Amino acid sequence: MTTPSPDSLPFYRRVFRRTFWFRVLFVLLLLITLIALGYAVENWRGHRAWTNYQKEVDKMGFSKLAALVPPAVPDEKNFAMTPFLKPLFDFLPGTQTPRDRDAYVRTLKFAENLPAFEVQRGFNTGRRVDLVKYADELSKKTKAVSNEVNAANTGNAREAAAKQIVSALESFRPFLDELRQASHRPSARFNIRYDNPNAAGIL
Repeated sequence: MTTPSPDSLPFYRRVFRRTFWFRVLFVLLLLITLIALGYAVENWRGHRAWTNYQKEVDKMGFSKLAALVPPAVPDEKNFAMTPFLKPLFDFLPGTQTPRDRDAYVRTLKFAENLPAFEVQRGFNTGRRVDLVKYADELSKKTKAVSNEVNAANTGNAREAAAKQIVSALESFRPFLDELRQASHRPSARFNIRYDNPNAAGIL
């Protein structure tokens, strides 16, 4: 009577044989070894690439990220510390939550409802900006009254449009005056977190 070979046995009988589990274990160990080897190779390549990059950075004179950080500036000499701009990076410690939410939104959305200022071929062509067209677009955005411009389609149209534009922008005067005055400060350094160990999280 001949003994059947292991490969000719039904599957349910083969799973209970010791040699079957040795094969399974061998395949699993092989897969784990290949995966670990892949990670090791990628880690080695990444470390080598990072080392080479650091050498190139050192050659350019920037051995550390701290060398790129601008020095601290007193608030009274810092354009970025005006009441209008300061809320942009004034977060609660360790968070991205603005300390003053209303001020943050006010600055972030400043003048967002104004239409884009269209320059026709630039100043070097000698062409004037179409103030009448801009005043009309501005009136649609700001709900300003444009009857004065619409009624003046003669030589006074540009003058009327200019007056309407100045009137519509009057609400921005306090902020513009603040920035104009702050522009005399000698430095500008926003309060971003340069000391964050994760460079990608500085902002």
